[in-house]
Amino acid sequence: IYHIPDTYPIHFTHLYCPKKRFEEVRQEGGWLFLRKGNGYLALWCSEVLTPHDDMLFDCELRAYGDDMAYFCLCGSRKAYGDFEAFIENARKQEPAYDKETKTLTAAEGYRLEYRTCADETQYID
Repeated sequence: IYHIPDTYPIHFTHLYCPKKRFEEVRQEGGWLFLRKGNGYLALWCSEVLTPHDDMLFDCELRAYGDDMAYFCLCGSRKAYGDFEAFIENARKQEPAYDKETKTLTAAEGYRLEYRTCADETQYID
């Protein structure tokens, strides 16, 4: 979960995703599905992931805004069978983010809440 303060100079998060390194890449709604060999990854974002090319061509996706959440699942052919079954399982998780309470929820009682803290290692000089 990200809550970017008004005083921070950047109002987006970004995802490094070198799509050419994966054998399958699908972006559907808030989901990004990736397959490399027998490994699977599903990433959901509460904001639209928009391709951005400046220094990293075809490798960066951005989510613009100040409040957003990401939900990630990893899997394999051994655990899920084919990639389609993994994608179906990921969608069934139905992640949702409530900006008012800053809470991310998903299936089976998953719940993650944002709490403000000071981290001096995270700054732009």
